[in-house]
Amino acid sequence: MITKEEWEIKLENLYRIAEKTPNCSKERQTYNECLKHYRDYYNTINTAEIRGHVEGHAKGLAEGLEKGEKIGIEKERIKAYKEKLKSAKKMKEKGMTNEQIILFLDISKDEIEKL
Repeated sequence: MITKEEWEIKLENLYRIAEKTPNCSKERQTYNECLKHYRDYYNTINTAEIRGHVEGHAKGLAEGLEKGEKIGIEKERIKAYKEKLKSAKKMKEKGMTNEQIILFLDISKDEIEKL
């Protein structure tokens, strides 16, 4: 595969020849064809690079959102659990039995006894 620098050197050499010849000459036609191939090739590469960047960005964004959503759900679960324990403590202080607290809050007896 020819590098961008090699293309540019080739085009520069062909341009030097082509600029000294009439527009209908073989050298001018060769230069124009080479220039067209160069532009087509690098437009294709640039388009593929941009497409890859866009697709990679979209994939990264989707993965980040999914991970963030999982973290948010876990934080809310922990927050809800702490609220249950806080409520259980208040219920116990008000004289409710462990069985009543278990029934209302759906937490284990061990958790209530730790309060």
